[in-house]
Amino acid sequence: MNQKELYAALGADKEEDLLRHFPSRYEDLHVTPIPATPKEGERYVFKGKVTALKSFTSRGTSIIRFKVTLFNDSNPLSCMLFNQPFYLMKLSVGKEMLFVAYYSEVRKTFVIHSLHDLDSYFAMTGIKPVYALPKGVSASYFTSTIKKLLSYPKEASYIVSPLPRKYIEKYRLLNEYDAFRCVHLPRNQEDLHKGLRIFKYEEALSYSIRALSLKKQAAERKRS
Repeated sequence: MNQKELYAALGADKEEDLLRHFPSRYEDLHVTPIPATPKEGERYVFKGKVTALKSFTSRGTSIIRFKVTLFNDSNPLSCMLFNQPFYLMKLSVGKEMLFVAYYSEVRKTFVIHSLHDLDSYFAMTGIKPVYALPKGVSASYFTSTIKKLLSYPKEASYIVSPLPRKYIEKYRLLNEYDAFRCVHLPRNQEDLHKGLRIFKYEEALSYSIRALSLKKQAAERKRS
């Protein structure tokens, strides 16, 4: 996929349209303790080193089996990946990573949902935006595009809030650049709260303008 195709898929005309495609939710990547007896279907996040790795196909299903030794425990965890062969490019024996998994009591193993390099932005912050994207648009490509847009100078043309300056100053709202950064690349929950705050004010302003416009149209129809 190229940038032109990305814009077309999202119905975007300019950079700001992409930045205003906000995350639908956020995934918590903070490490969770793993009990001696993990629970069926429970979600766990852990860091560890890959100590064994094997991939194969069974009945048309791509399977990756591997073991992970936690940094604070010598007993390796049995892990599996289903139908995600592209992760073989990231996995290797001896590599240390962060894993998000759900425990399967039947298989006595952790079924991996996602994995991340320890030095990746989201693994370090513990918060990962999740986007609702059209078919054919990969989350990694969209995220990399957003990161590039937010690496532009703050004077970029799209960094302009529709809110009147007096309201931004009165309610101590972030400037548009920082707000986009906090929503798409939050460092913590406080970042996220501050970033979303200005866009909620913008949404309220837009709603008020539409309501006033409809009220005016209704009054004009009534007079005619």
